[in-house]
Amino acid sequence: MVPLAVIDCNLGLIYQKRGDLDRAEEMQRKALAINERIGRQVGLADDYSNIGSIYEARGDFDVAKTIYLKALAISEKLGLQEGMAKQYERLGRICKMRGDLDEARQLGTKARGLFRKIGLKHLVQKTDRWLNKLERDG
Repeated sequence: MVPLAVIDCNLGLIYQKRGDLDRAEEMQRKALAINERIGRQVGLADDYSNIGSIYEARGDFDVAKTIYLKALAISEKLGLQEGMAKQYERLGRICKMRGDLDEARQLGTKARGLFRKIGLKHLVQKTDRWLNKLERDG
């Protein structure tokens, strides 16, 4: 069953990249249902994160934030530092879009610290660029 959830998740990501957000959400929710049924917590964190990004792409930041917080809670519970860092960065983007630059900076800094701690240099660099842009624009 896990491979089916992974396939649905990946198809959802492809649909999202193509701009078909409704189909992307449908696939992510299928993956979520499978992971819920089998109790695969890591998959749930990924699925919630992906669904949150769909709502973010639609401009529905309240729903995106709520869903990102679900993904963050699961990642924290499981000790998934990369997942936690990604959610901090995504929540920071939402704060930036809402004009809460201090909170965005704090979340971005938290994300960068975790990326650095676990050795994901490319994500440290990406987060550094995001924080630098935040400083310039904010």
